[in-house]
Amino acid sequence: MDNYEIIETLGYGAFSTVYLVKDKISNKLYSMKKIPKHKDPNIHIKTTNQINIGLYLNQNGYDNYIDHYVTETHYYLIFKYLQGSDLFTYQPKITHNNMFDIFIQMAEELQKLHSLKIVHNDIKPENIMLMVNGKIQFIDFELSRTPDVNISQKYEIRLSNEQDVSGSIYYISPEKYQKKTSDFYKSDIYSLGSTYYALIMADFPYQSNDKLKYDTVYLHNLSDPNIVPKPFDQYIPLSLEQLIYQMLDKNYQNRPTLDEIISHLSKFTSSLNQMLNKLSITDT
Repeated sequence: MDNYEIIETLGYGAFSTVYLVKDKISNKLYSMKKIPKHKDPNIHIKTTNQINIGLYLNQNGYDNYIDHYVTETHYYLIFKYLQGSDLFTYQPKITHNNMFDIFIQMAEELQKLHSLKIVHNDIKPENIMLMVNGKIQFIDFELSRTPDVNISQKYEIRLSNEQDVSGSIYYISPEKYQKKTSDFYKSDIYSLGSTYYALIMADFPYQSNDKLKYDTVYLHNLSDPNIVPKPFDQYIPLSLEQLIYQMLDKNYQNRPTLDEIISHLSKFTSSLNQMLNKLSITDT
């Protein structure tokens, strides 16, 4: 750890602190995640899992993870410094002009992970970076898993499990919360749809008016097959609205594939660009 100089604090997690650090030899900037060793064995399991997924993804072209160090008191994970903003912070700046590009990139990035047999398991705006170059990248893989037994055994990555309900409750799929997950990839698609919804509405898909029992009521509404997501109160194209509702379908078998999501968004973007071009020509 002596090779790195802490520049500033970038943020905090439930059990971690993230710093901007500089390599004293190369002067390159990196992100460093500092995690205290804890009596809770789950912290060790999650941290080891995040390291092993980082190593596996690096070998397959998803090269965000750099290195790690372990001391008697802490784990230190080194990542590329992704200069930009997470989508939770960026949300107020999302407009019709940039929304579709961001949404398409999110689906494409998730498709890359799924093609490598990795289920992110904690998709939410806070775990998606929009970098200064306009590119999207997923971060925070400590809860991620693989449904592939061979990959799990070879890389010591946690195997997907129907009893696993980890994740953020406002983005978790109904079947995952009810411990009925049959298609772990489709559970990620639900979380992606919930993230789309949150980025448009600055709110969550289900209503909960009881502030004292907000989480409990929200999870009840999530689980009840007769309760549907709140309608959009901002203008968005009907086709996009229908796509997001389909992604949020409580029956995972009815959710679209990532190919279908990307195709739908791309077609709409193409139509929108053609319309804008015609308007531009008319104005001149």
